[in-house]
Amino acid sequence: DYQAAYLFVWLRRFIHLTVYGWLISHLLMVIGLPISGYLALVKVIGFVILCLLVVLILQNRSAVRQWMQRNIQNGMLGTVVIERFADVWHILAVIYVTATYLIWALGISDGFVFVAGGTIQTFLAIFIGLLVSSIVRKVIISLTSFSDELRSRYPTLETRANRYVFVLHRSIGIIIISAVFVWILEAWKIDVLHLLRTDVGAEILARLAAISVVVVLSLLGWEMINAGIDRTLSSTSRDRTGARVRTLLPLARNALLVVIVVTASITILSELGLNVAPLLAGAGVVGLAVGFGAQTLVKDIITGAFIIFD
Repeated sequence: DYQAAYLFVWLRRFIHLTVYGWLISHLLMVIGLPISGYLALVKVIGFVILCLLVVLILQNRSAVRQWMQRNIQNGMLGTVVIERFADVWHILAVIYVTATYLIWALGISDGFVFVAGGTIQTFLAIFIGLLVSSIVRKVIISLTSFSDELRSRYPTLETRANRYVFVLHRSIGIIIISAVFVWILEAWKIDVLHLLRTDVGAEILARLAAISVVVVLSLLGWEMINAGIDRTLSSTSRDRTGARVRTLLPLARNALLVVIVVTASITILSELGLNVAPLLAGAGVVGLAVGFGAQTLVKDIITGAFIIFD
């Protein structure tokens, strides 16, 4: 009720000033006020409305900041971005209303239409970004909620999946923020998409897409291997054969992890434009030297693994 009464008072101020100011200006023009005087009076009324808007914004800067931090900080758009925007939103709002008044008062051709269109598209981009963020967040939460049967078959699946929830939230949040930011810039006639349509921009996007695919496939492959090994370990018996299986499978998992990490790292470095041939040659030389120096240790490990396997 208090907020409703507060907003009603301010709304009444704006309506009274606009309606009665317009009415008095026209009445003065009808009884003989020159057109220059009429225009000057209208601009003065507009300046008074601008001052009231600035006062309204400054009065509510703390309340709006607290509302943003309370309602959006747990979303996917990132707490850092929201906190920074919440701290400076009133400055941006004051600049916006002042610029809008100056465009209207100076009579810039098509300026008000441009500002109105950019404003509508900005609010639309922010609204759609928040909506998509909320929907994707709920989808991720539903996908990471496992049934009891799935937990019994894969005991560590939920724990491993929760490791990626934070990273997935932040990654999708960065994508949504980038898309909203580009949309807003395009709405204000700042053609950033032109940079992406150039040869350099297309190459950068292609490399980023290739790196993303490599990372996703590596993680999927590792998680599938990990899930299969965990399921096998949980279903093995406690006899001597089961003990051997529980000895060999962790070794195999570690070896596969090394293979996946090395392969993915080399591929990513190659996509970043680095020449991996000297790196591979150096790694081969180092591996050969280590193999000669620790051949007894390597031989014992391989022999022991084959004995257990046999």
